[in-house]
Amino acid sequence: MTTTKTTTAAQDEKFRAEAAMFDAQAEKARSETRSFNLVLAREEKRDRELAALNEELNVYHFFGEVGDKSALMLMRSIERFARIQPDKEIEILFTSPGGSILAGLAIVDHIRALRRQYNVKVRTVALGMAASMAGILLQSGDVRVMGRESWLLIHQASLMAGGSYGEVMDTLDWIGKVQERIVDLFLERAGDKITRAEFKRGWKRKDWWLSSADALKYGFIDEVR
Repeated sequence: MTTTKTTTAAQDEKFRAEAAMFDAQAEKARSETRSFNLVLAREEKRDRELAALNEELNVYHFFGEVGDKSALMLMRSIERFARIQPDKEIEILFTSPGGSILAGLAIVDHIRALRRQYNVKVRTVALGMAASMAGILLQSGDVRVMGRESWLLIHQASLMAGGSYGEVMDTLDWIGKVQERIVDLFLERAGDKITRAEFKRGWKRKDWWLSSADALKYGFIDEVR
């Protein structure tokens, strides 16, 4: 009888100890969650403040791929900048691997339209990477800038063609025209720093990575910062 009581008391004590340990772990988890939520709230507040400041300064950071949604967000934002502060320069920061050709060309045309309608100046800046379509968009700025450690990637247009033989040939014909227009967009800004033949040798069947110094040498940017 005594042994049974002793065993039961020991088990009760063990259960209490385990319960206390679980409570302590649960409290620790709750404390860590509260701390995480506080940090997250501070980060979100800082992001909101930065976004508000960027709105005030006419700065838009394009981060990620060029696509229909991201292009629309950019175009709406810079049009709002131009309408509210038409005399203030717009700065677009690109950190992008590129993306859709057509979405990107829509941005190019939109920037030109804003320039005509509002006489607004646009500064384009590459931070980290302006690759493929983003490198083309970089050429849209009245002033084109690259961060010193940033990279510009130029390559031929890529496509996926399907359908009948005629449809594939039509697509190839169209992509050839697009490629020539891409070359024009770079050379129109480069001046006499690079010829058409030199440009095409640079991107022929390969990815052509340029440092900020190389991009400046070839006339693809105006400043390094």
